[in-house]
Parts: sequence; structure tokens; C-alpha cells
Amino acid sequence: DDTKVILIEDKVHTINHGNQLERYYSILQEKYHIENIYPVYFKTGDQSNYKAIEKIGYKIFLRNNFIKVLNFGIEKEIKNEIFVDFNNHLKGIENSVQSYSNLPVKDWHWDSWKGFYLALQSELQDGDWGYVPQRNGGFLGFWWYQDWKQIKKDLGYEYYLQLEHGKFCFKMSPDKRENAEVTRSHFRGLLYPKAKE
Repeated sequence: DDTKVILIEDKVHTINHGNQLERYYSILQEKYHIENIYPVYFKTGDQSNYKAIEKIGYKIFLRNNFIKVLNFGIEKEIKNEIFVDFNNHLKGIENSVQSYSNLPVKDWHWDSWKGFYLALQSELQDGDWGYVPQRNGGFLGFWWYQDWKQIKKDLGYEYYLQLEHGKFCFKMSPDKRENAEVTRSHFRGLLYPKAKE
């Protein structure tokens, strides 16, 4: 009846940027009452978290949610080739991301790490992950324990834990670069013996 609107932001491998989501939402508020706008962030790829998107008011609809909808169509005997192919395509992505659960770690690929990081994030109820660019091509990293504000205030440096695929790192960043070498040496002295254990 032209009084309600479903606003869908469709993302695959990109993430929200700038204030695009707020902008789309506010444009619609010029024509529709806010209670009649249903903003949906539709994501068939993966990203680290959706907190900022949910804070704006969008509901999250992920690949798994969409696969359930498409599977319902398959159960109702939809045989359209495009429909069936797209369902299989999304299931292929999901299987690749979930491959961490049945492949040996040495055989993990980019999607396996992504799936592992998603599971780890869920288990820890903490952390973020994403691509970390480097000259050698970079890696997909997972970082957590970032209670920086209090630590920085108390100790004068930030630290956090990070996985770089199979490498576990203790990262730190002193406020003053001139303190970096002393801080690094101090913590190496504490961490290296523990790591050997």
C-alpha cells in the first residue's frame, strides 16, 4: 500500500563504508515513517562484525539465513536453473568457509581460516578479523584482547593477541617510539621462556 518499505543493502565481499547506510535510511525517512522502514543488511560474503550496522538499526541477514530460504524453495520443488545454481553456489561458499572443521590445519586455505576465525570469535565473544596487507601478499589475521584504553593509561602502551594463520603473536605498541626497544626486550624476556614451555 506504499506505506511500508524494505531497505536492503546487499553486500558480498565489501563492507559498509562512510555513512552510506545512514544516508539510505535518512533518505527514506523523508517519505516514510521510521516505524514503516525495515532496513536489512544482506551479506552473502563474510565480515568480522556487524555491531556498527546493528547500531544504526539494520537487521542482519547472512548467507546461512538465505540458504535456509533457498532450501525451502528447493523442498517446494522449485526447479528453475538459476535458483538451483545460486543455491548450490552459496552452499559451496559455506562449505569452503566451514572446511576448517574437517581439514587438517596444514591444508587450510583462506576460507578455512575465515571459518575458524568466525567460530573463534563466537566462542570468545571477542575479537575481530580481516585482511592485513603486507609486501609478501598479506594474511587474514584475527586479533583480540584489545582492552587498550585502560592498559594504555596504566602502562603507557597498547597490546593485543593476534593469529596470523598458523602464527600466534603478542603485539604491542608503546606510546613513545624511543621506549619500543626496551619494552620489546622486557616482554621477550618474559614471553620466550613461556613459549618454549
